[in-house]
Amino acid sequence: MRPALVSILRKTTGGNRPIRRHASVPSENPSPENCATLLPGPSILTGTGKHRPNPGTLFLPGLRSLPFWTAPPSPGGAEGRRRIAYGDGVVSEVVEEAEGLWENIREEYLALKGSGALEDYVNGGDGGHATLHDGKWDWHSFMRGGKVGRDDGPVASCPVSAGLLLGDVGATTAARHLFRDVPFGYAFFSALGGESSIKAHCGPMNLRLRVHLPLIVPSAGVRKEGGRDPPCGIRVGNEIREWEEGRAIVLDDSFEHEVWNETSDERVILLFDIWHPDIHPEERERIVEMFRYARKQGWIGNEK
Repeated sequence: MRPALVSILRKTTGGNRPIRRHASVPSENPSPENCATLLPGPSILTGTGKHRPNPGTLFLPGLRSLPFWTAPPSPGGAEGRRRIAYGDGVVSEVVEEAEGLWENIREEYLALKGSGALEDYVNGGDGGHATLHDGKWDWHSFMRGGKVGRDDGPVASCPVSAGLLLGDVGATTAARHLFRDVPFGYAFFSALGGESSIKAHCGPMNLRLRVHLPLIVPSAGVRKEGGRDPPCGIRVGNEIREWEEGRAIVLDDSFEHEVWNETSDERVILLFDIWHPDIHPEERERIVEMFRYARKQGWIGNEK
């Protein structure tokens, strides 16, 4: 059983920054009966050298956690069935669906870029990490802040990608489990320019898993003196991975993570969030209702 604590977002008297109060029964201004049950983050135990989930805003106890939910490629590049953490069926199906469409999705991205479509990166959009980003980082969004993107964006011009993520009546596992209607749900083409990076940080909550489908990965080239190994990669917790075109990576971004591209070329992935598979459908509904209620009360703002 998870602790019966109710998270209520309240405004401080000194400004608009929300604070969190936690009690078994709210004393005033109670939230709806179907509100979610959550605990605050981040962890009180830090700086030990041991990486654990450390979300900055909300934490749901009892969820399985690993930095990566997909195993690295086998030595020598041997092909075989993908190894997924805990043998989880949902994550396995999402990975299989995404990898089966990756070449079509890459072609859609290249066509979108060639059309001159405007990118829609919002500085600091996911958790306000504006100060963490160095260099060039472009987005073309299918979903931002839990809301499906504009009709004139990739939702309309990239039907294969949109079908995977948004599919009619949940036609795909990815669409059924997309982290929709929650302010921290994202799905977009993420293009990280050469000589660019996103510094180490933790995601805002442990309610989601993040999927990276690599579409364009720059070759390592000549490693510059004092540079990172690999020159283009991602670290989650203590584990470092390289992207491989067409091979999905699933990670838990509530662990500390960072990304870098020290090559001269662009790295492009389709990034999208799915619900953590341990969260029951009823819990999803209550979490969505919690955020809907908080937004209605003005405790959290609308996505820009």
